[in-house]
Amino acid sequence: MSPSDDGDAPPHEKESSSTAVTETSDPIPDHTPSPATLEVPLPRLQVPSQPKYTRPLPSETATRLAKEPLNEARRRSNNTRSTRHILLHFTGSVPRYTNPEEERRKAEWETKRKSALEAMERVAEPGKRSRLSHLWRVTTRSEKLRMHHEPEDCDARQACNFWFPQPASVPIHICDFRHEGGSRYTDTLGHIENWFESKPDDVNVRWIHVPLGKGTLQSTIEDMFRYTGSGEIGKPFLKGSPDPSWNYPELSMLTFVNQERYIEKMDAFRFLSNLEVLANGVGDDPLQGLTRRQINDVTWRADHIGKPIDFWDIVRADFPNPLPERFLGQSSNTNVKGPLPTENDKQAISEHGHFLNSMLMSCQLRAFHRSDGYLLTFSNQTGVDYLGKPFQEWLQQPDQFMADSETSILAHVAENFTSSGTSRWHFPTVEWLIVYIMTEAATVPHNIRQGRNSTSLLTAYQDIARELKQRQKRPWERGESPRLVRRYLNCLEELRAIADLARQKVGILNGMLIDAERFEAEYAKEGILPNDDDERETMKERIEWAIDMVKEQRDDSKFLVDYFETALTELFQLRSIEQNEMAIVADSQNKAVLLFTGVTIVFLPLSFFTSYFGMNLQGVVDTNKDESYFWSVCGSIAFVMVLSIVAYAFRVDLNRQLHMRSLAKMKAIKGL
Repeated sequence: MSPSDDGDAPPHEKESSSTAVTETSDPIPDHTPSPATLEVPLPRLQVPSQPKYTRPLPSETATRLAKEPLNEARRRSNNTRSTRHILLHFTGSVPRYTNPEEERRKAEWETKRKSALEAMERVAEPGKRSRLSHLWRVTTRSEKLRMHHEPEDCDARQACNFWFPQPASVPIHICDFRHEGGSRYTDTLGHIENWFESKPDDVNVRWIHVPLGKGTLQSTIEDMFRYTGSGEIGKPFLKGSPDPSWNYPELSMLTFVNQERYIEKMDAFRFLSNLEVLANGVGDDPLQGLTRRQINDVTWRADHIGKPIDFWDIVRADFPNPLPERFLGQSSNTNVKGPLPTENDKQAISEHGHFLNSMLMSCQLRAFHRSDGYLLTFSNQTGVDYLGKPFQEWLQQPDQFMADSETSILAHVAENFTSSGTSRWHFPTVEWLIVYIMTEAATVPHNIRQGRNSTSLLTAYQDIARELKQRQKRPWERGESPRLVRRYLNCLEELRAIADLARQKVGILNGMLIDAERFEAEYAKEGILPNDDDERETMKERIEWAIDMVKEQRDDSKFLVDYFETALTELFQLRSIEQNEMAIVADSQNKAVLLFTGVTIVFLPLSFFTSYFGMNLQGVVDTNKDESYFWSVCGSIAFVMVLSIVAYAFRVDLNRQLHMRSLAKMKAIKGL
């Protein structure tokens, strides 16, 4: 390159040129990297010092809400979220607000509970009653006054009225859902017919929930509902019903109840149901307070099945079903007599640290709908459906399942849609609400709504399995094996029931999925348009989500059942081996005792005669034999006797050793 050309080149080209000349003039050493491996500095990115968040983090939201004053106006934002979406929009746990009215009701309920317990105790033990009550009993002559005012009868009625009120006074819950909100009402079963028709024009769906179990009274209420109003069923669930001849959906859901209160209620049922004064409850008639039409229908149904109307049969239908009762047919879809009270109040899950003082039950949820936008649901007495860190606090609440949306699916649905209305629904129809309630009920109990801040149900069984496995590996201890077997059997019973319920729910949900596709096609033909909402959920999305949740529960339950069955088999095998070893040890000990006995038999006479002849008498002293003769004779005899006893005691082991030695010699000879 000429100097003139070099001067006309741009600066960067000049640098390149000079670099090239330098490289050609100086040879590159062997240890210098080649040009292909030279590191080229990358351009420095302009990273902002602070990222821009589109919304606050859950921790920031929870911290801010924790600093705000607690009041009724401050709504818990998580309660209005769908369970399917809540983890994506979780804003952290919000401190629970309890208004003074709720605290007052809770205190009153606890006072009534203690009074009922004391009253039942006085009935069971009349000696604890005051002298004035005994004076009243002696001086009162009127049988009518004695029946209504005798102290024992008054106490019995007080206890019965607390735990088992008359059916007519059972509370019912009504929710009217409008497009942008809703209203909630409470009434009694005796006035339920007033809510079966004439809903306001702006109400899209009216939902009525009755806490009644399956029985004659429930059949009466459901038929009165189906034959009023439009008198026509809504879109039938042809595949989503467990009974092919019944186009209304129903399924069994899991719930937790307070173990102490459940046992109290069971004891009250067993005791009070045997009192003659309470044959019809606290009234003169078990159906007292119901309308004439209701009474006539219940009477006809009782005659139809050939069974008299019994107050305690109506009461026991409302009890939730303990899990093992499924295998006795108590929660079968064809059972109309109601569940029997169980004597088994022990569950493996109640011994887990998070689920102390709780019992896992199953409740049957049934839904009936009409074409004019009415929905009627029934269920047994439910408890805590959702799991969370304050689980023990929730268990101590009164049995007001529709009052707390953090614990009950029914309360969650009621509070959620009375706040937002049907505008959040994909279709503002009664079928969509049924699908929402059923899918929510099918997936409980779970800890999703509380941000998974607590132990899940199946994780608790895994913890129990690990604990039992560690106890199984410990050395043998008297009485420990029966306790382990009982724990294993309880776990197997509960997990088999959970797996059976999950299997049943998967079948119902798969049928609902087919029905939902048919519903949406019919909506399109009828011109019913879906709502435009960002968080709306189609029926298909809800059902598919529920199917995945229940399938996971079913598969995990089956895995745990197999695990517990294998562990129980291993326990039996291990204990059998330990028993065999202990038998061998005992046999060796018996042989040692036998040897000791033989030696004692030999030396006891010798010591006796030695003592005898050692006395200062005529005998051994004047003999011409010395001590060596004595030991040669007596010692030889003693040695032979001891050797014979040892050989006889350990004859089996000696034969085994001789046999092993002979086999070893034969192998050695064959090897040579």
